Amino acid sequence: MSREKVPEYFFRKEYEQLGFEAINLKYFYTKHSIDERTKPHRLKFYALIYITKGRDTHIIDFTPHTFKEGSLIFVSKNQVHAWGKKNEIEGYIIFFTEAFLYKNQIQFNDLSYSYPYNYNLYSPILQIKGEALKAFNQFFELIYNEYNHSIKVNQEELLQCLLRVLILKIQDSIPSLLNNASKEVETLFVEFQKQLDQNISLTRNAQDYCDMLNVSYHELNKTVKILTNKTIKAFIDGFIILQAKRLLADPTNNASEVSYSLGFKEPTNFSKFFKKHTGISPKLFSERLISV
Repeated sequence: MSREKVPEYFFRKEYEQLGFEAINLKYFYTKHSIDERTKPHRLKFYALIYITKGRDTHIIDFTPHTFKEGSLIFVSKNQVHAWGKKNEIEGYIIFFTEAFLYKNQIQFNDLSYSYPYNYNLYSPILQIKGEALKAFNQFFELIYNEYNHSIKVNQEELLQCLLRVLILKIQDSIPSLLNNASKEVETLFVEFQKQLDQNISLTRNAQDYCDMLNVSYHELNKTVKILTNKTIKAFIDGFIILQAKRLLADPTNNASEVSYSLGFKEPTNFSKFFKKHTGISPKLFSERLISV
């Protein structure tokens, strides 16, 4: 059975130069059919979703997450995600590019590796409760109104500042890292993530990454265990499986191409690796996406 390519969404041309949109969820739901919303798709930018009414499930990187009033949902660039089937959901979506946020915002240059967008360390859902609900409701409404109704000369700079404040406010709610890990431990882990992103097609060997980071196997293994409860090898294996799933979500990539892009010399070795960790073959995984 043929399968359509998992859609990739870039910024619409008319908004690309700014790199920012603030949309009411009611409007979003009227503009995108239930079939369009519930099919897995990939964003090439960041999304920050805030729920003010309703309950449903949001699937991020093939894992379902439930949300309700007061939920903040974080979707990082290149993640595959899909909406649930319910229509009575209200709130806001903020879409933004790295370029929009990074302009004059040096401290956010590692957004994908920090809270709330580091999916290896943190849940993509943050639940806002109590008195904070009112504050977040008002802040999202302010951003929405400034974007949609403001004609100020300094609108771009104003929106950048508002988004910066919003992210800083969210980061004030950062959950404690596992076992109260130190900043040094987190820093080493982030550097490890960066090396994986850059070199996974070249090597899956744990010692190679220790050498790249100029640390001992013991030190890196201890760091990864503290933050993820996994060994270096187990974490690398999980990283490869997620990248494989993302690539297999695009039917223009066959299993052989995916295997080579992830550093496997033989497609059969990749298939065995994938089945060992997921219980199904790469082909079956791809076919099951048809019915998602």
